[in-house]
Formats: sequence, C-alpha cells, structure tokens
Amino acid sequence: MLEPAPHLYKPTLHHFVDIGDDYIEERLLAVGCGLAQRTLSKTAATGVAEAILDFTLGRKYWPQNYLSRDYARRAIDAALEHGWQPGIKDLATRVHPPYASDWIAPQLSQAEIKELAGPPDYR
Repeated sequence: MLEPAPHLYKPTLHHFVDIGDDYIEERLLAVGCGLAQRTLSKTAATGVAEAILDFTLGRKYWPQNYLSRDYARRAIDAALEHGWQPGIKDLATRVHPPYASDWIAPQLSQAEIKELAGPPDYR
C-alpha cells in the first residue's frame, strides 16, 4: 500500500511512537523492511531507514521482539547497501546481534504454570 508513496512511511510510523503494542510495532517495522528491501530508489530506502532509526535508536530504544528487531535491522541494512551514511559510528554493533536487551520478566511462576498445565479438575 505504501510502495508507491514511501515518503508517507515516516509520518505513519510517527503516529504509533507511543502505542505500546508489540504486534502493531512489529507490523509497522515489517512494512518498513518490505519497503526498504523492495525499492530500487536510494531516496526511498534511506527515508525508511531514517524513520526506523528515529523510531528506535532515536528514542534510545531497540525492540525486544525478535521479529521487530530483525525487520528494523534489515531495513537499515538495505539503506546501507544503497550507500546511506547515517553518521552513527557504531550503528552496525547496535543493530546486529548479539543484542543487549534484557529478558522479559516471567509473568507466571513455575507452580502457576504447572497448575495450568495439569489435568482438569472435573467433579
């Protein structure tokens, strides 16, 4: 949908900066990845990568969701292949594995998980 108008990606992504929903973030970064990888235009690839860079590292944030990280990295890599030079020295180490993000804290204890996984208590 945005392929004919990649310049609309940045304002679209900007509307979702504080969404707080991993799924929506993942889908938006997937769109950017697709745009950056499919285009033959350096301008389009660079614009998408800059939008993703602002969305992530510009906010001192890198996604914990592995798909979101991969989409963001691949979009940035596509722009770099077009000759984009963002001016960040350690960009490759910041967007390529291993990542420094923290593991998400478990939501349930082992006992709670075992209780949920056990047989039903029919009476």
